[in-house]
Amino acid sequence: MGATGVTTSNVCTTQGVSCINGLVDTINLEAYASGSRSLPDHTKSPFTTYSYGEMTIANIQCIGCKTLSGILPAAWGSMTSLLTIQFYECALTGSLPSEWSGLTRLSSLLLQSNQLTGTLPTSWQSMTQLITLRIHSNQLTGPLPEGWSKLTVLGTLSLNSNQLSGTLPSSWRLMTGMAFLYLFANKLEGTLPSEWSSMTILNELSLNDNQLSGTLPSSWKSMTNMVFLYLFANKFEGTLPSEWSSMTRIADLRLNDNKLTGTLPSTWSSFTSLGTTYLRNNALSGTLPDSWKSMKKLGLLSLEGNQFTGEIPSSWNSMVALGSFTAQGNQLTGGLPSSFSSMTALTSVDLSSNQLDQALPSALPPNIQSVYLHNNRITGYIPQSYTTANYPSVTTIFLHGNPDLKGCVPPSWKDSNNALYSSYTLLRSTNPAVACDGCATYGTLGCASCVAGSKVNQTTLQCVEKGCTVTSCTKCVFDKEDQCETCGETYKVDSSKKCTPKVCSVPNCATCVYNTEDQCGTCDATYKVDSSKKCTPKVCSVPNCATCVYNTEDQCGTCDATYKVDSSKKCTPKVCSVPNCATCVYNTEDQCETCGTNQKPDGKGGCTPMQCSVEGCNKCVDDTEDKCETCGTNMKSDGKGGCTPMDCSVAHCAKCVVNTEDQCKTCGKTYKLDDKQQCIPKVCSVLNCATCVYDMEDQCDVCSTNQKSDGNGGCTPMVCSVANCTKCVVDTEDQCASCGTNMKPDGDGGCTPMQCSVEGCSKCVDDTEDECAECGGNFVSKNGGCEATKGGGGLPLGAIIGIAIGAVTLLILLLLLLLFFCCRKRKTTYEQVDHLTGNKTETQRRKSTGKVDVSEETEVTVMDAFHPGDTRRSVNPLNSPPQNDIPQTVVARRRSRRTRSIRNTGSDIADVDLEFMFDDENEIVEV
Repeated sequence: MGATGVTTSNVCTTQGVSCINGLVDTINLEAYASGSRSLPDHTKSPFTTYSYGEMTIANIQCIGCKTLSGILPAAWGSMTSLLTIQFYECALTGSLPSEWSGLTRLSSLLLQSNQLTGTLPTSWQSMTQLITLRIHSNQLTGPLPEGWSKLTVLGTLSLNSNQLSGTLPSSWRLMTGMAFLYLFANKLEGTLPSEWSSMTILNELSLNDNQLSGTLPSSWKSMTNMVFLYLFANKFEGTLPSEWSSMTRIADLRLNDNKLTGTLPSTWSSFTSLGTTYLRNNALSGTLPDSWKSMKKLGLLSLEGNQFTGEIPSSWNSMVALGSFTAQGNQLTGGLPSSFSSMTALTSVDLSSNQLDQALPSALPPNIQSVYLHNNRITGYIPQSYTTANYPSVTTIFLHGNPDLKGCVPPSWKDSNNALYSSYTLLRSTNPAVACDGCATYGTLGCASCVAGSKVNQTTLQCVEKGCTVTSCTKCVFDKEDQCETCGETYKVDSSKKCTPKVCSVPNCATCVYNTEDQCGTCDATYKVDSSKKCTPKVCSVPNCATCVYNTEDQCGTCDATYKVDSSKKCTPKVCSVPNCATCVYNTEDQCETCGTNQKPDGKGGCTPMQCSVEGCNKCVDDTEDKCETCGTNMKSDGKGGCTPMDCSVAHCAKCVVNTEDQCKTCGKTYKLDDKQQCIPKVCSVLNCATCVYDMEDQCDVCSTNQKSDGNGGCTPMVCSVANCTKCVVDTEDQCASCGTNMKPDGDGGCTPMQCSVEGCSKCVDDTEDECAECGGNFVSKNGGCEATKGGGGLPLGAIIGIAIGAVTLLILLLLLLLFFCCRKRKTTYEQVDHLTGNKTETQRRKSTGKVDVSEETEVTVMDAFHPGDTRRSVNPLNSPPQNDIPQTVVARRRSRRTRSIRNTGSDIADVDLEFMFDDENEIVEV
C-alpha cells in the first residue's frame, strides 16, 4: 500500500504491486501465499500513522491463499479509492467491518470460502456502486439487512452456505439491478415476497435448502428473464402457478422436496427453453399433461414421489432431448409407451412402484442404458429382443415384482458375464418360472419345446413338469402322464398302472389303520383294538359300577346303590351334602332326614336355623325357639322362659349401668356418683363461696362477705385500697369505714389528715381537732384549749390594744365583703332523676336540710349561676334490693364546687345536708 507521492521505482517493481503513473494501483498477495501468512494488525504501528484516505490503491487481492489468515482491517474503510477487494478461498476470520461503509466506489467484493463470522453490516447500504458481492461459504449469522435495498446496481449477490436467519426482506424489491441472487443453504424462513416481482431482470434465483414456507407467488410471472429457479428442499405448499407460463426463458426449474399439491399446469407447455425440471417428492396429483410435448429442450424430468395417475402420454416422444425420465412411486397405469422407442436421447427411464398393467413394448429406445419397471402389474411376455446385442448401452432392465409376466427371460441374461445378469437374478427371485430352465428351444415370445419330463404351457410359453393324469396318483412313470408309479395314500397301483382304493379286511373293524388293509385302527361299537390290531369285545372294569357308558370299559354310566358317578366316570360313595344336616335320607345326598343342633327341617329336604321368638332374648335354649337362656341388654328372666325389663332402683339416678338395677351410671342434676355407684348431693367446694353455680361444685356464683370472684370460678379476699384506712366498709375495697391515727373520713370514702383548730395550739391530742395537747409560746393550756399569758412575759399592753383594734377593723372589712357577696343573686337547682322510669323532678328548698332517698338510682345536679353548665352529681347505683327493710338514703354536704360521688353502702346510711338560701323571689342565693 503506497501513499500519495510515493514514486520510487523499487516500490512499483515489487512483486505483486502494480502502479499507474508511478502510484500504487493494485496489490496482489498471491505471490506470497506459500507458507503461513497473516494480514497485519492495522490497529498497531506503523499502520496507525498511515493516511488511508490519501491512498490511490484501487485493487487488493489474494485469490486461493489458503494459508492466509487474520481479520479484515477496519482501517481499509477509509481507502475511498478502492474498486475491488478479492480475498476468497483463504483462511480469514473475524467479522465484516461495518467501517467499510466508506468504500462508496467499491464495485466488486469477493470474500467467499473463508471462516468469517458475525452479521451482515447494515451500514454497507452506502456501497451504492457495488455490482458483485460474494460472501458465500462462511459462518455468517443474523438477518438479511432491509437497508441493502439501496444497492440498486448490485447485479450478483451470493450469501449461500452460511447460517443466516430471518425472512426475505420485501424491501429488496428495489434492487432492480439484481440478476443473480444466491441465498441457498441457510436458515431463512417466512414466505416468498410477492413484491419481488419488480426484480424483472433476475436471471438466477437459488433459495433452496432453507425453511421457507407459504405458496408460490403468482405475481412472479413478471420475472420473464428467469433462467434458473431453485426453490427445492423447503416447506412450500399450494399449487403450481399457471401464471408462471410467462417465464418462457426458464431453463432449470427445481421445486422438489416441498409440500406442493394440485396438478401440472398445462400452460407450462410454453417453457420451450426448459432443460431440467425437478418436481419429485411433493403431493402433486392428476394426469401428465399432453401439452408438455412442446418442451423440445427438456433433458431431465423428475416426477417421482407424487400421486400422479393415468397413462404416460405417448405424444411425449416429441421431447426429443429427454435423456432421463423418472416417475417412480406414483399411481400411473398403462405401460411404457411404444412410441418412446424413437427417442434417441433417452438413456434412463424409471417407472417402478406404480400400477402399470400393460404389456412391455416390443422395442426400447435405441440408446437406453437403464429401464426400471419393477414392482408394477405388467402383463404379457418378455420380448426376446431385450438383449445387449440389440441395445449395446443397456446395463439394467429391472422387471422383478411383476407376478403376471409370461414367457421366458432372454437366454443371454443367464450369462454371468452379461450386463443384464443382475437383472436376471432379481427377476428369478420373484418370478422363477420366467427362467425357463427346462426349455429346449426358444420362440419369439418364449419357449418352443422343453426337455424330457417337461412340456410347454401354451398360455405362459414356459416349461412345466408333465402332469400325471391318473386319478389318485402321486407320481407317474417318467415322461408318462397316464401310467402311475406311486399312488396316493389309501390307494394302491393295480395291474393297469391305475390307482384303486385299499379295503379293510379285519372283522368288526370300522376303520383300518391309515393306508393299511389288515390292521384295525377303530373297531365297531362295543369292540376294542387289541395288541395284534384285531377287534375284541369290551368289558366294564369300573368298581361298584352297575353299567358302563356305552362302548366303554372304564367309564361308569350307573353306579351301585349308595354310590354315584364322579367327573372321571368312576364310582364314589354318596355323601350327605345338605348344610347343617346330621343324617340324609338313604341313598340320597340332598334330602335331610335329621337336622343338626339348633336346626329344623325347611320342608324342602334342607335345614334352616331355629329362630328365637322370645322378646328381648339374646339366646334361646338349644333346640328351642320359645325358651330364653340369656336375656338381652337391660332385660332379665321372668322365670317362665321369657324376659322382662330391668327397673333402676337407685334414688336420684337418671340412668343405671347396663344390665343392673342398683348400679347408677348417670345421676340427676345437683347429684353425683359415689364409689358405690349411688347418687349423693353435690357440695360447693369453693373456699369462701356463698353459693356455687347451679349443678357445679367448683365454680362459685356468689362469694362470701368481703370476698370477690377471682375470674376462674374461685373467691379471693377483698383488699382495702384506701390510703391511711384501717378498715374498709364491708364488701368494698375503695370505701373506708375506719381511718388511721390523726386521719378522718374525707366524705368521698377516703381519708384526709385532721387539722388542729385550737387557737394557739401547736399540737392537738391524737385523733382530735379541738383538744390541744401542747400550746404554743405565750399560750398556756386551759380546759383542752390555750389561753394567752399576761404580765412581763407577754406583749406590752399598748401592743395588745393595737392588735385588738386591728383585728376589729379587719373583721368589719370581712363583714362588709361578706354582705356584698350575700346580696348577689345565685340560683341552684336540685334535679332528681329516676333511671328506672326516666322521669326528672326539679325542686327548690328554702333553707332546709334534707335526706335524698336513693332507693332508686338518683342524680343530684347543682347548676351554679356563675358557671353555666357546671354540673355536680352524687350517684348511687343499686344492684340489689334493700336488706332488713332499712331505708337506703344518702346525705351529701356541698363543701366545694367539685363533684362528689357518694357510694351506697348497703344497709349503712350516708347523710348529705343540702342547705339552700332563697331571696324574696324564691330564687336560691346561697347554699
